[in-house]
Amino acid sequence: MKLFLFFILMSITHTVAHSQEPTTHIRMNQIGFLPLTQKIAAIVNTDATTFYIQNELGESIYSGVLENEATWALSGESVKIADFTTVTHPGTYTLMVPQYGTSHPFIIHDTVFNEINNAIVKAFYFNRASTELLPKHAGKHARKAGHSDTKVIILPSAAGPLRKAGDIISAPKG
Repeated sequence: MKLFLFFILMSITHTVAHSQEPTTHIRMNQIGFLPLTQKIAAIVNTDATTFYIQNELGESIYSGVLENEATWALSGESVKIADFTTVTHPGTYTLMVPQYGTSHPFIIHDTVFNEINNAIVKAFYFNRASTELLPKHAGKHARKAGHSDTKVIILPSAAGPLRKAGDIISAPKG
């Protein structure tokens, strides 16, 4: 019977320890970090003085001291800074503050920004107005060039010595 109760207690402890939601009071870069760049997190409203970086197995791989508390002027919150810049090994981690909570998982890797960089370039491509978007690049969003602007009427606010209000000019592609 004692063994049975032990296993139940261990099961409950494991479930509670691993089912806690990450706290929203540990704030950091949500995309991740490059290995050799600064890595910091803002810890909001805590009395804690230490923090730990844990790997995916929940093992502590780094411990640090939270910097002195200060008021973050932009939010009016009391924060402490966790600096874990010296953690450079690629992987997925969480930041844990004892009796406070853990962060959402974050990544340290030299390709952490590749996906967002590709998305930004693609956004610039899709925002072209006066250039055709080709099917091989735009897929289902392919389209002809818009805004040919070959008959633009000069408004009074744009009139000047070389063009008068009401003139018609051609100004394709802006």
